[in-house]
Amino acid sequence: MSYTSFPADAVVSGTPVSTTKFGNITKANLDDHESRLATVETRTTDASTGNTQLGTRVTAVESALPGKVATTRTITAGTGLTGGGDLSANRSFAVSYGTAAGTAVQGNDTRVTITQDATKGNNALDSRVSTLEAATSTAAQIVRYYASGGQAITGSTNTPIQFDTVDQANTSLMTVSGTGNTTFTCVKAGWYHIAASARVGSNLEISIKKNGNNTTNAEALDQGALNASCSAKVKLAVGDTILVNAWCSATTNIAGSWGKATQVSFEYRGT
Repeated sequence: MSYTSFPADAVVSGTPVSTTKFGNITKANLDDHESRLATVETRTTDASTGNTQLGTRVTAVESALPGKVATTRTITAGTGLTGGGDLSANRSFAVSYGTAAGTAVQGNDTRVTITQDATKGNNALDSRVSTLEAATSTAAQIVRYYASGGQAITGSTNTPIQFDTVDQANTSLMTVSGTGNTTFTCVKAGWYHIAASARVGSNLEISIKKNGNNTTNAEALDQGALNASCSAKVKLAVGDTILVNAWCSATTNIAGSWGKATQVSFEYRGT
């Protein structure tokens, strides 16, 4: 936009023209308007951006745009969460609690809460440990009987030894029956370490027999002059029986003056 300005020495004569918007048009008024129009022209005709001030602002926005995320971008709730969506608004996630797969457990859920004791910690676990300790203690896992002595052993005959005196009983493992306690019956199935010993008045053979079998190989056997002992690891089912037999070349008696020299023990070793 341009126009021809009045020379400085120009003379304007006649009655001033009056307009509604500009008032009286005089040389001073025209020069003032010319200056304003030149300023506007400069501000709107920058060679690269037009309006230099607007161009500066646009440049700033263009620089910031690469770091912005489009509102069409979405965030998706994973397993155990709900919520999410696109970025056209504020979004949030919420935990999905429940008992089904893909849900979370709250802190007060009975599946994770335990009763604590000041000294023992988890009471339920303490109770279970106590049960195991009782089951694995030596006292709870061994059965032991011995013979008081005097029982006659017929020569050249397998004779079940009578263990007539209780040293340590446990009917959850073994029960005993027969004349003078000769037959031990398994109550708790599993592996047992069985040990037997005897003392008599002449040469002796002692054997551990499973299920009363006196005709086949023994679970364990030993021979000795006066004393003999044997042991075996035997797997027993519920109802299996154990006999300890003595065999001597001549008739004799179980010695009674040697304390617990004639005895049998069963130590439970687990399944």
